[in-house]
Parts: sequence; C-alpha cells; structure tokens
Amino acid sequence: MKRLLLGLFILPSWLEAQQGLIPSSTYYRDRLLDNQCLIPSIDSTMESVSFVGSSFLPEIEKAYDLHQRIGDQSNSGSKFTERLLKKHIVEVDSRDAKVFISPVGEFSVGKEMGDTSGNYLYKNTRGIQIQADLFKNFSFQTALYENQARFSSFERDFIDACGEYYTSTTGYNQQNGVVPGAARTKPFKTYGYDYAFAVGHFVYSPFKTFSVVAGNNQQFIGSGYRSLLYGNHHVGTPYFRTKFTFLKKWEWNFYRTRSINLVRKKTYTTVEGYYQPKIVGVNHVTWRPHQKLSVHFSESTVWKMGDSLATKAAHPMVFSPLPFSSRIASNEAVYSFYGLSFDWLVTKTFRTYGQFVTPINSSFAGQIGIRFNPKIPIRTLLQLEYNFVSKDMYEGTSGLTNYSNYNLPIAHIMGNRFQEFLCRVHGEYHRIYLGVNTHLFLLSDHSLHQLQAVQLQNSTNSGLLNNTKLEIGYRFNQKLNINIYGQCVLRKEWWEQGKNTLLFQVGIRTGLIDNVNDF
Repeated sequence: MKRLLLGLFILPSWLEAQQGLIPSSTYYRDRLLDNQCLIPSIDSTMESVSFVGSSFLPEIEKAYDLHQRIGDQSNSGSKFTERLLKKHIVEVDSRDAKVFISPVGEFSVGKEMGDTSGNYLYKNTRGIQIQADLFKNFSFQTALYENQARFSSFERDFIDACGEYYTSTTGYNQQNGVVPGAARTKPFKTYGYDYAFAVGHFVYSPFKTFSVVAGNNQQFIGSGYRSLLYGNHHVGTPYFRTKFTFLKKWEWNFYRTRSINLVRKKTYTTVEGYYQPKIVGVNHVTWRPHQKLSVHFSESTVWKMGDSLATKAAHPMVFSPLPFSSRIASNEAVYSFYGLSFDWLVTKTFRTYGQFVTPINSSFAGQIGIRFNPKIPIRTLLQLEYNFVSKDMYEGTSGLTNYSNYNLPIAHIMGNRFQEFLCRVHGEYHRIYLGVNTHLFLLSDHSLHQLQAVQLQNSTNSGLLNNTKLEIGYRFNQKLNINIYGQCVLRKEWWEQGKNTLLFQVGIRTGLIDNVNDF
C-alpha cells in the first residue's frame, strides 16, 4: 500500500509530449477555457489569448500549450521533491522516442449519514498508464483501471438502473450495473461493485491542419459543464476521428464509434449472448468569423445494426460526411438530430456559450451559460448554466436507435424531460482549492430508463431535485490533477417517496477521469 501511495504522486508531467490528447475531464476543460493556453492566430503564430476552438474535445497537446501553462512552475526545493511531484516512475528518452510509465488510482473512504447498516463507502482503484511519443507525428497512450467500490444509495440506484438486460422465459430481466465514465459491473461483497476497464488512443498528425485519432477515450462537445451533444460520462467504445482545418477559419471533425445497447441477444452460440450494436456518428463543422467567436454546426446520427435476434451491416450512408445525408435512410434505420452552438469570448475574463439541438420536429434541447474568471491572485471560476431537454428528445423511432451507449445517455446524463439550473464557484490558491457545485433539476415524468432499448419499469418522477457538492483539497500536481480531497454531497428529492442523502468522503486520487455523481 505504501508503494502504491508513493507511486500515486510520481506521475507524468507530459512536458515532453506533443501529439497526445489533453484529457476531456472537467478540470482540464476548465483550464482550457480560463485563459490558460495559447491559440494559433491567422498567420500561424501563437498568441496568448483564451481558447476559441472547435469545442470538440479532447484537443491535441501541441495545438494548445495547456500542460506547459498549468504545470507546477514553483521551486520544488530538492531533487527528491522535484521527482516526486513532476516526474514519471519510468522515463525513457531517446532521439526518436519518449516513453513514460506511471501508476494511476484512487483510494477513498466515506460515510452516508442515516445509513444504519454499518457499511462505509469506499473506492479502491489501481492502475497503470503508458504514454509514448514516436518520432514527430505519432503518439499513443493506454491505461488500465481495476476497481472495487461501494457507492452511496442514490449512486447505486443510478448504476443499477443502467444494468444489462438478459432474456428470460417472460421477456427480460435486468442485472448488474454501469458506473458512469467507467464500465459494466459485477457484485462485490455487500452493496459493492467490481469493475475494470482500459482506455487508450493513438494520434497521427502529419500536418498542422490534419490529424487522425482512434481509440476509446472520452469525448466532449461544447464549452459548458454539460453537453447536449456529447457528454464525457459515457463508457468508452472504439472510435475513429479525423480533424481537418481549411481556409484558416474553418474546421471539420468526422467522428464514428461503435456503440451498444446492453441487451443480450435472444439466440446465441457462445457462452452469453452478445449485445445489440449500433453506430453513432458526428459531423461537426466550426467557423471562426472572429478570433474570439466560434460557431458550430453538428449532425449526430445513430445507425441501427440489426435487432435482438441478429446483427446486420449498417446503412451505406453511415460514413457520409455530407450534412443531412442520413435523411436518405428510413426512420427505422437511423435517428438523427442537428445542433447549432457558439462560444464567444466577450472579454479576457468573461465567456458566454450556448447550444440548440433538434431532430427537426417538436422536440428540442437548449443550453445557455457563462464563465467568469476574474484576474485576481486566487484562480477563480464562476459558472452559471441552464439546460432544457424536452420529452422525446434523443429517442429514435425504435429503442434500438436511441441516443445512448451502454444504457447511458450520450448527451446529458439525465437523458430528457428535465430542466437544470447549474451554479459552480471554484477557487484555488497555492495548490489549495475549494469548489461548490449546485445542480437544481426540475423533472417532468422523468425516468432513468427513458433512453434504453428495453424499458421494464414505467414509473416516473416529477418535481424538484437538488444535488450540491462541496469539495476542498490540496492539488499536488497541476498537470495530472493529483490531489488529496474531502467532500460533502447533499442531495434532496422533492416528490412523493423522495429520498434525502448526505454523505462525506475523503481520499487521494489522480483526476484524469471524472467521478460522475452530479445527477
């Protein structure tokens, strides 16, 4: 255990990496958007202004000098602390290759107040990360996480509601669960979960204006805390993505991934039936009419690949980069919707953003928000955001083409039929940070099963839901978000038979992937 805790601090600095991807978790998005990076100007020089890019994340490291800017520039005092806080355990640096190996993980313990069972909350995550830059144009990264955890009661309800469906003599029954941002689970001891997952990617960028990325790491589209196009709470699935910049002010992203509905097939020859696959695609075009303003158009599609009996090839138009080409296929074969969004850096400290999404019918979703980073000695963020998603949004003609993956919504984690008022206040000074997140939801006939291919439960909730988190911690490594933290979560449901939850946790972690419980 002591070696693991020591290894947790000796993590990658990524100072040398050029082609790798900046993580898309909340900490790194905040740093990318709060005037901490350089952006390329029209004449290809670098200017010290805030990010106004495509908002299709993650971005390539060499495009934005983020890791250099948020790195620990302080004097470590000794070679020991220099290595402890800024270096890898293993570093191999040659002329044409740089390889870095480090452990990753999280160890936490907590208590849900009012729980009389005597069970404590905990999370025990062990893992390893390998990153390499080969020559000038190629980079890869891979990481493996092994987890055992016991979550709070409201988190368990959510995880179990996203479990996989098995066939039975009477239809389907739901088993196990899915941890947002991680993987499927198996039972572990009393109310615990055992799950493991691997994430990775490779990047090939032969030119400044073109790159190819493939892997299964998390994606995010937007400038907000939430996304109504592609959130970062989903489970990783294999994807292929290209990015092409042209005419100086335009950028095009082509993204395709093989997603699944966690519904076992009824007939199979293997030990267990395979799940229902589908193809999710995004065509994302960005226009920068001004250096401080970007406008984005997105087409998102879900292509059917068979049903509960057999897997079939997707429609030939699945790889079309042309907008509205999915309209050629029938509504049974594909579900598509379109998004228009913007990101406007009004001043150096004030940013506003928004998204509007619709499948061109009566359903729609919208977002509007602001970010304010005052120029004071304490690094401060004030963020206000409003999200609205109507009924039937993200729902295909059949459940097979709903906008979901691993029984989780792909866009906003709450799916549809809700409004959200969000307020975040964060401050950091000399590695000590304090943050408060408040989410107030107004639900209308809301169900966690709404976007799943199978819906065994018809119960819905209507009313107010509040989720407020207070967290204080000490961030050892700015680049890898290594921190010791303590947090308190207060959650209250204002409807009949609604539950109240109050929990406390302390721990140490590498915050490369978000722990999602803001629902």
